[in-house]
Amino acid sequence: MSYLYGKVINALMVPPSLYHQMRHDINIYAGCFIALAGVEFCFYCILLGCLTYHSEQLVHHIRLGTFQHFLRMDISFFDDDANSTGALTSALSKDGQAVEGFGGSTLGQVFNSLAVLFGGIIMSIVINWRLGLVCTACVPILVGCGFLRLKILSSIEERSKKAYEKSGNYACEGVSAIRTVASLTRENSVCEIYNEHVDAQVKKSRIPLTRSAIVYGLSQGLTPLIMGLGFWYGSTLMRKHITSSYEFFTAFSSVIFGAQSAGQIFSFAPSMGKAKQAAQNVARIFDVQPNIDSTSTEGDIMKDVVGDIEFRDVHFRYPTRRHVPVLRGLNLSVKKGQFVALVGPSGCGKSTTISLIEMFYRPLAGQVLIDGVDIATLNVSNYRSHIGLVQQEPVLYQGTIRENILLGIGEKENSEVSDEEVFAAAKKANIHNFIMSLPDGYDTACGSKGTLLSGGQKQRIAIARALIRNPKVLLLDEATSALDSESEKVVQAALDEAAKGRTTIAVAHRLSTIQNADIIYVFDQGKVVESGTHDELIEKRDIYYQLVRMQDLEKK
Repeated sequence: MSYLYGKVINALMVPPSLYHQMRHDINIYAGCFIALAGVEFCFYCILLGCLTYHSEQLVHHIRLGTFQHFLRMDISFFDDDANSTGALTSALSKDGQAVEGFGGSTLGQVFNSLAVLFGGIIMSIVINWRLGLVCTACVPILVGCGFLRLKILSSIEERSKKAYEKSGNYACEGVSAIRTVASLTRENSVCEIYNEHVDAQVKKSRIPLTRSAIVYGLSQGLTPLIMGLGFWYGSTLMRKHITSSYEFFTAFSSVIFGAQSAGQIFSFAPSMGKAKQAAQNVARIFDVQPNIDSTSTEGDIMKDVVGDIEFRDVHFRYPTRRHVPVLRGLNLSVKKGQFVALVGPSGCGKSTTISLIEMFYRPLAGQVLIDGVDIATLNVSNYRSHIGLVQQEPVLYQGTIRENILLGIGEKENSEVSDEEVFAAAKKANIHNFIMSLPDGYDTACGSKGTLLSGGQKQRIAIARALIRNPKVLLLDEATSALDSESEKVVQAALDEAAKGRTTIAVAHRLSTIQNADIIYVFDQGKVVESGTHDELIEKRDIYYQLVRMQDLEKK
């Protein structure tokens, strides 16, 4: 373009007697500009179309890959405060989208500007190396200002990420606990705390943003400086007859177009800074590898499970609380088909034992065995398919009752499950009659987190979900402790039915639910201190006896 620009300027600088020749030349150059416009239109349509499409694909792959990586991680990853719900949600939505700031139209503009910049410098030096070198001398300063601004904005984005993750996590907690917030009339105070988190980051960003603005102003002011320098030095060369007007305008316009393009590159510095920080965040996420990978194909496959469980001198501390021992040489055994209860004061390691059986964590020392095989040697996904888990707080997902029950089986077997199998699991969970009484039956929507159902109904659906996979081992982690007395009786009847014909291990605070257990293990400070049946432990008049007295069960 600078070549044509120089030709046009040179054609216009003719005396009136040659205006007819000027008109002829200008018509040719105008036609060249029109042809160039058509070429650029087609080129940039194709370029930006391809770049935008691939940019969207990149965002899709980053989000999908990040989410898949989250699902691969072991539970200890989510125990870390740095990996809170707000932080991970932000990584999925914000970081994935921010990476697009260095793709699509931005990337196309960067390529175009770089091509114009280097092409202009080369052409100016070829046309007139003196003028080209003088004008180009300021370009590195312009580029340096752009990189400095990019660095400043990247540091701001890094600090902002940490601050906004904290505020985002607080917002998630406030929204998820909105009933509690509303009942305590704490809406204003919660909003004020959130505002403090956000405002703190705004105040910290003032100085860096001011520096960025100064650098940006300097970079924009350099273009007129280059123009002034070019006009002054170019006129000097023309006065000395070292260069012609055509050479001057061609070389000068080449550098100016290049300088303007360089300035345009770094006008995208905010988006590029966010993209750089987002890419680093995503890379850090992928650098963290799980200790227990549920998607791994490694490990032995167990086709048939009998249901014998054994703990041998197991020691354990949570990765986020390594200074606090939870299990201290735990030893216990569960035989096939037994109903075993784990009781004891809070924090003694009962739920941790369930988590180790489920292979959510690995013990620091000792072994957890199933049918005499160390579970650490088994394929994680295959092993977990033989185990059913019912927790204190049942988690239901957006969808129908049928869909939530079918979540209990493998993804590949979903299409092979008949309605009769779903009904059978629901009947064992004592929820079938209730479901059939609903207008839409098994196609009834559960609502987000099961909000359209009562606590007892959600728990029984969770039991049906655990039973439909026909597990050899059933784990009950305080499955009735959050229910009222009436719901507890209904759910307990479902649990008693579910426990038949399989190894069942139950953690219970309400001792009335486990009096008929084959063996009751009493925990204290991370190990078993008593074991036996309900009657045997009552006769010992030790820890279990005291727990029973506290719940006024001895008279019963």
